[in-house]
Amino acid sequence: APPAVPQTTLQDPCYALFTSGSTGVPKGVRMHQLPVANLARFEATRNGPEPAARTAQIAPLGFDVAFQEMFGTWAAGGELITVPLNTRRDPARLVEFLDEHRVTRMYCVPLLLRVIARASNMLERPLGRLQEVITSGESLRVDEDIRKFGRACGSLKLLNQLGAAETIQTTHFELDENPDGWEDVPAIGSPIPGVQLRVVD
Repeated sequence: APPAVPQTTLQDPCYALFTSGSTGVPKGVRMHQLPVANLARFEATRNGPEPAARTAQIAPLGFDVAFQEMFGTWAAGGELITVPLNTRRDPARLVEFLDEHRVTRMYCVPLLLRVIARASNMLERPLGRLQEVITSGESLRVDEDIRKFGRACGSLKLLNQLGAAETIQTTHFELDENPDGWEDVPAIGSPIPGVQLRVVD
């Protein structure tokens, strides 16, 4: 028999995790469902289902991006491709995995993007099916390895997002499709629909 599914509201908890501790001591965050649902809706509607068709799940479950990968992909009707842990730790194997599994969308921190770009360039193995890379978690810095990777992939969109552990991703900026025009330090962009930003000091 199918299990009984409890009724929930947007204010009910979705997950709990710890902040990185960059402002002092790590603290626990109890995330309710509304910000996660809002981000999933944004991810599913901004481009339609095609880029999300085959999304790599790279982020560990202790990182809020994992929930963006999962719910943003499922909301768009896409398929989640789980990357094995030992593959995540080997740049060459990771590039091969993304290529072999025909991944079309990937979320990652900028540091991992630089590692993937360098490995792809060195292996001369462009990821031609990759349509989108969404970065978050730290400041995006674009170097020549990333630009070369973008050119080799073809029509790759690079997107910069930012958010705190307490809010999940809240801002979004889409870079031009020409990698030669990508700024070294792109803007963080504007708030996604359903989010307000306020500078208080």
